[in-house]
Amino acid sequence: MFMAYKAKEKQVELITVAKNDRGDFIRAARVIPEDTTKSQSVDIRNMYTDSKSGELVLTQKGVRIPSEHLPALLAVIVSQMPEDEREKFNECLAADDKLSSEKEEEEID
Repeated sequence: MFMAYKAKEKQVELITVAKNDRGDFIRAARVIPEDTTKSQSVDIRNMYTDSKSGELVLTQKGVRIPSEHLPALLAVIVSQMPEDEREKFNECLAADDKLSSEKEEEEID
């Protein structure tokens, strides 16, 4: 698996979505540096399915966004979405909120 960064860090996968029907995907992961003085970030990267092993492999194509830039970036992206995309986005947020609430309830019990 290719890693563009050599820093000691933990990557927590947030989501992997199919990009096409040829085995290409887009993966988003939260990057948590081992050094707590450094900021967290989100890494969004293309992946492909290796034809020999069948495993998903990260590519160099992607972007790492420092966490402090995410709110402004996401606000602009959402504000520029057509209405149908924004409705789907809001549905995804609502579904994620429901899952988060269910997990919190399980942790309390």
